[in-house]
Amino acid sequence: MSVSQMTLLDMQGERDVLGRAASLASRNQWKEAAALLLDYHEHRPLSLGGLGTLAYYCSRAGDYNRAMTVYQRLLQEQPSEARWLYALGFQYQQMEQWTEAIAAYEQSRQLAPRWLLPTLRLGDMYQASGQTDKALEAYREGVQIYQKLDAILRGKVAAVYYYSGNKSLQLVSGFRTQGRRTEPCDRAMR
Repeated sequence: MSVSQMTLLDMQGERDVLGRAASLASRNQWKEAAALLLDYHEHRPLSLGGLGTLAYYCSRAGDYNRAMTVYQRLLQEQPSEARWLYALGFQYQQMEQWTEAIAAYEQSRQLAPRWLLPTLRLGDMYQASGQTDKALEAYREGVQIYQKLDAILRGKVAAVYYYSGNKSLQLVSGFRTQGRRTEPCDRAMR
């Protein structure tokens, strides 16, 4: 068998196992989905995309330490990928390691300054660690990013915050709810 044929079989094998893991995940069987991918990874290395999926499933299963290990490996391979830093920050956040979470979210924000989510999480972490002034500044930056989004994306962001019941962005940063719309109010820009 040639190298290209073996590579094709490996790709098909990975697609198959990722499909089975996705099926488990769709039924909220995160631990089982992660275990399936870990087992596969022990015999044949997962692609970077497969590793990202593994880390996500580990996180959803509550295995934050393992998820952090995989995200750190992904960062070694792709050090300028903001999403891996964001995900690493989320793992630290879940473990209430505020300093590490702040550092990861800050790095993610530096790599992707127009990405709203790391800025909002950063505000949450500053707030959780008692750094109110920094939290307010991060939320204000979030408002600035939000206002630069096109109308469709602003609507999606507003809907997520409205339906999740997350009031921190509305109350701290100056978003207000108008019926089913959430939008920045003037005082947030001061």
